[in-house]
Amino acid sequence: MRSRLALATTAAALAFAASAHAAVDARLDGSFSMRGVVTRADHIRGERRGQVVKRRWTFTASCPSGPCQQATLTRPRAGGTDTVTLTQTAPGVYRGSGVFYVPVLCKGTRVRRGGRVPFTIAVSVTDASNGAATKVSATYSNPRRTNLTSCRGSLGRDSARYTGTLVG
Repeated sequence: MRSRLALATTAAALAFAASAHAAVDARLDGSFSMRGVVTRADHIRGERRGQVVKRRWTFTASCPSGPCQQATLTRPRAGGTDTVTLTQTAPGVYRGSGVFYVPVLCKGTRVRRGGRVPFTIAVSVTDASNGAATKVSATYSNPRRTNLTSCRGSLGRDSARYTGTLVG
């Protein structure tokens, strides 16, 4: 009896936590001030787990009004700017993937596009006003960087989680 009660209490707590963080179906459009925490940084120069980063992400809706099936994310990073098409996977939830390239030092030569970095970004709208997203949460994940040079060696992997607020 006691274990059933504990199980029911745990299930109810999990259901409440899930509903408290449920995505809001709203238009994803505008610039967001993003605060991130690096959750993984294996062999990534200048990055460490637990590091706090600030970014500005801009979302552009693909339809004239209301929530859209797709939005384009533009995000600056140290080596350039990424543009990623995000597709709605559930109300208020978007996902997309892309690739960027990083320089690699190989046999004393800097190979400009020596490393390939595939990544996935997931975004959830967490608050809205008048049908437009005002707050989001997001994750960035790069499971493995690929060395495209003739030199041996792993280029690492990284990931982060973000929260953001509409700024314009």
